This record gives sequence, C-alpha cells and structure tokens, in this order.
Amino acid sequence: MSFKYEELREKYQSFIYSGFETIRTEDKLKVVYDFEVPGLARFNPSLEFPLDHKLIINDALSPFAEKILFSIGMVELISYWKIACPPRVEVKAGKLTDDQINWWKSLYFNGLGEFFFKNGISPSKSDFMSIETSGKDFSEISSDFKTQGLNLIPVGGGKDSIVTLEHLSKVRDNNVCFGLNPTVASRDSMEISGYSDEQRFIVSRTLDPEMLRLNKEGYLNGHTPFSALLAFVSYYVAYLIGAENIILSNEASANAASIPGTEINHQYSKTSEFEIAFQNYSEKYFSDKIYYFSLLRPFAEIAIARSFCQYEQYFQAFRSCNLGSKKNIWCGECPKCLFIYVMISPFLQAEKVESIFGQNLWEKESLVKDWKELIGIIPQKPFECVGTVEEVQYATYLIVNKTLDNGAEISELPLLLSIAVESAKNGDLSELKFDENTNRLISEAKVNPLSLWHEDERVPENFKGLIMDILAE
Repeated sequence: MSFKYEELREKYQSFIYSGFETIRTEDKLKVVYDFEVPGLARFNPSLEFPLDHKLIINDALSPFAEKILFSIGMVELISYWKIACPPRVEVKAGKLTDDQINWWKSLYFNGLGEFFFKNGISPSKSDFMSIETSGKDFSEISSDFKTQGLNLIPVGGGKDSIVTLEHLSKVRDNNVCFGLNPTVASRDSMEISGYSDEQRFIVSRTLDPEMLRLNKEGYLNGHTPFSALLAFVSYYVAYLIGAENIILSNEASANAASIPGTEINHQYSKTSEFEIAFQNYSEKYFSDKIYYFSLLRPFAEIAIARSFCQYEQYFQAFRSCNLGSKKNIWCGECPKCLFIYVMISPFLQAEKVESIFGQNLWEKESLVKDWKELIGIIPQKPFECVGTVEEVQYATYLIVNKTLDNGAEISELPLLLSIAVESAKNGDLSELKFDENTNRLISEAKVNPLSLWHEDERVPENFKGLIMDILAE
C-alpha cells in the first residue's frame, strides 16, 4: 500500500520536536531526540559520542554545546517529518528567530528537492510547512570555545576524501579524521593515510526502527540532506576537540542540478550554496572561531579523479558505491559505480580499472540507461553523487581516443563507448563530435575541466598552496 501526500497532510496535521535527552556515562555521551507525529508514531533516534577521547578539551554539556545539540535535532527531524509531511512543525525544544526559521525552511525545501520530485509532490516554499517554536531560548548563550588549532576532516572512504587527506598530509599533526557511522572503506582510508586511533573521532548514529517500519508500509520515503546533518554533527565534534577548521571534500561539480533547468539537486547539502549558508548560520548563531569549508571546491570531479589516481595504495580500499557500502563492495550495477569507473579510466590502464571493480563495466548492458543519463543522451542526471554531463563527455573523449591510439579499431570499442561514439556522430552530445577523417572524438568543451579553478570556492589562503597541484598543466 502507498499513501498520498495530500491525504497524509490532512490526517496528520503536526510534527512535534519535543526535545532531547543527554545520557552521560564515564566514556560516552548518548543524545536521544524526541520527535512525534501525533496519531501515527513517536521517534527516538540517537547519536553517541566518545567522551574518553584524549583530544576533548571543551565541555560536552555546556550551554553552548547544548545549543549545537538542539540544532542537530533540527536537521535530524527532517528524516521523520517526510514520512507524513505534516503542514505544521512544532519545535518545543527551543526558540528560533524568524530569520532562523526561514533558514531552516530553506534547507528543508532545497534538501528535499529529489524527495518531492520522486514522490510527485509540487509544494511551494512558503506553504510546505510552518514552523512554530517555544521552549529554551538559546540566543543569549555565547561561545565558550577553547581551541587547539586542529583540522577536523570528515572521511567517507571515497576518492574525494582521500585526495583531501593526502593534500593535508603536510599538516598531519594538526589533523583529526571524523567518521559518522564510518564504513569499512572510511576506516581503511584513515588507516592507510597514517592516522592513529587518537587522530580519529568516531560518532555513532542510530535511526528509529519505527521509521523503517513505516517506510515498508508505504509511507513517504526518499532522499534527505544527509550532508547537512554531517555539517552540524561535525561542528559539535569540532567544538569538543577545539578544531578551528572543518574540512570537507565537496567538489565544484556538486553544484550542478540533477535535472537541467531546475534547482533539484541530489547533492544540495554538498553545494556551494549550502556551504555558504552554513558558514553564515554558524558564524551568526554559534561562533566565528570554527570555519566549515570544502578543500576541493575549486575543482571539477575529473580533476580530483586524476589526482586520486596517483595514490595506488588506496585502489583496493576506496569505495563510493552506496548500494554496496555495507558489504564493502562495488556493486557494478549502479550509476555511482559507473561514474567512478569513467572518471578514473582516462588516467589508469584498463586492466587496472577493471581490477579495482572486479569487472568490466564498459560491456554491461544493464548500465546502458545509466550511461545515457551520465553522458547526456537522456537529459536527466542519475539521482546520485555524480559529476556533470560535461565532465563525463570530456572523460569519454580522453578514454576513446586513448583506446584508439593504443591500436583498437572503432568496431572494437566496448558497448558503452560505442554508444558514445555513435551519439557523437549523430550530434546528440553537447560537447563531443566525431571526426570522420581522423576517426577520433573531438571535444568542444569551452574550458578544460582538468585545469579549471572554480571561483565559488571559499578555501582559506593558507590552504590553497597545498592543493594547486590538482590542476593539470
């Protein structure tokens, strides 16, 4: 059975964020949030922080810390609100100003763009929810932050966070790796890059099983802005350990809409727009002593992939496949696997790429639709964390010509590359053409994505010198 948006909103009028409980033991802090959709369910997701970590210098339960924990709940609630999308959200855990309410509504609305689209929902930003707040006033609570001058680096286990780790190796002693329910690949990346247990800070997050049960029953489900949750949780961790920088690995390509001509973006909370919004919010309502930014924002995804290919020690450890993350595998059947395969193929031997994935994705008929979306034959990107159509086309230009230069014939190209060549011949690709005289692809890219520095970055000057080698000459 599946439920409709309008019916659910009519039946369930309100969502309540009642508060949160902190349970402190000798070595842990457990934070349990209290959400409810009256008449449907109560939800109690939780986070668990290690308090025995030697780097902690700030009070985990100070009034300022509590202010951050309250805000984490404001992000966490969206995963539970979306089950029935009640029109009224009652925040009883703390007061918010009108400016803050507008900020949160903007995050929810933009971060749920894919959710709305996939569920056939067309709400307006003004009326998809109202937010009423009461309870503790956090506005007068000022920062008591003590610093150790550290850098906190969220590590997901994919190529991007590995490139960040490697480019920050010169300041390794100031770095701390952060993982929120880290995967095997995330832990392995920390290990390979040489970070000891004392330089890792691991947080556990537990979803309420009632949400999972309702999802199975047909209540509304879909993508939520997870990276926004990561932002607030990492801010709390940065506060605990006295870190002045939270250093993300989001690239310029994350800014591109998933559906051309719209603002619907699977990666909204990885965009420059969110990054800037979070910087402004945290500076205004928390402290200006902790700075959140992406080290890789100046670069296209393909430039980051080129840099990653220097670090062979990670080839068998890194993972970016969401479907295979729990088993620590590349599933080989999703657009994310295919995208990563495409991005690294220009810079490695075909046999090396195949050995990483355990199979040759170029020949898989099951990936044809994903391929057509990635390369722009079908005008909609997959709803995954993948780069732009232009980057895929440029990578294809490099791969096809490299393959032909190595002695292959056009007729010998694998399935997906053959589709790309035929599409280029037919004029179906925006930046790729085929030259019948030379039997080679021609790129009509306005700029080379390997050498482009995107101007929407906010990387501090003292970090820029560490990343300039990512640009191609």
